[in-house]
Amino acid sequence: MGRSVILMRKTIFGLGGGLILVAGLAGFGALRLNIFDALEPGPAMSCEAVVGVAGPEDMEANASGNLVYVSSFDRQLQLKNRHLDGRDVRGVIMGFDMTDPLLSSNWHDRTGGLPLQFEPLGISLYEKGDYHRLFVVNGHDNSVLLYDIAENGDLLLKERFTEPRLTSPNDIIAIGPREFYVSNDLAVGRNSLLGQVQFLLGWGGGEIYYFDGNSWGRAANGLKFANGLAITNEGKRLIVAETAGKAISLYDRNPDNGILTFVRRVPLETFPDNFSWREDGSLIIGAHPKPFTLSAHIARPLSQKAPSQIMALRFDDSGEIVGDPVLLYQNDGSELSAATVAVRTNNHTIIGALMDNKFLLCD
Repeated sequence: MGRSVILMRKTIFGLGGGLILVAGLAGFGALRLNIFDALEPGPAMSCEAVVGVAGPEDMEANASGNLVYVSSFDRQLQLKNRHLDGRDVRGVIMGFDMTDPLLSSNWHDRTGGLPLQFEPLGISLYEKGDYHRLFVVNGHDNSVLLYDIAENGDLLLKERFTEPRLTSPNDIIAIGPREFYVSNDLAVGRNSLLGQVQFLLGWGGGEIYYFDGNSWGRAANGLKFANGLAITNEGKRLIVAETAGKAISLYDRNPDNGILTFVRRVPLETFPDNFSWREDGSLIIGAHPKPFTLSAHIARPLSQKAPSQIMALRFDDSGEIVGDPVLLYQNDGSELSAATVAVRTNNHTIIGALMDNKFLLCD
């Protein structure tokens, strides 16, 4: 009887210790995710909502600035379908002519319906010489798609790239006609239980892969949710958003072989997502100031809002940061929830989002 009591006490103490550990980890995660931080009113822009574009998660303007490609996927409908009949939703790539936003061509899928199963995420343009191409991450099968761009802006599917280690691709940056880096946000998969724990605790399970036109290689690892990518300094420096790390990381890049050398991590007070460049050399960053509300917004996009944040970080010609981040836009989610990207072109700023069926066109 005495032995049974001792074993019972050990079991109770073990369970109690486990609960304390879980509670401690949850509390640590809550602090990391800015749950208790008040969102102060921030800068606003004069914006008009362009409705009817589902989940415009990433955007990129062409060299002339007249055409903006938008990666669009109806995550709200996908969520609804999975609860009902499991049917997949097909995403699209739109191309908006900034000289006339009302053109009918702005509203059709530029991919011509290929591939049939398509969940576009990050996109990257490559325009050099005779090459006019768009690279797209396809989340449906964890692949990278390469499109040739026709004179009218439509996209012609040319090639598909796959790599077994690419388990959760997110963003892409083109380096050459068939050369690119792609972020693998979490090797275990962002939708897995372990992936969610890694994000909550800020563990470094993210990677960067490099394709040199012939073969794949892992260029970096240990990143805290590897997300947006940008290239600067004539292709000699790579910038990576570490969303779960509340930071961006800088890597020197060897143009001859693509090898990355870690330079430093730049902490932020927010959770960065996608990047774009402004003409003055500033990196525009879409960010999530309160990612816990983002999780609720993803689960219940119509009833739960998530705040949006856009900031700029200036780089000099050598690829070094100049000054502190400048907040350009901040909203509690009532105007646009969970902004992921902003592009400045043609005297307008265009802001995209993860779940909303619209983007903002701002002065």
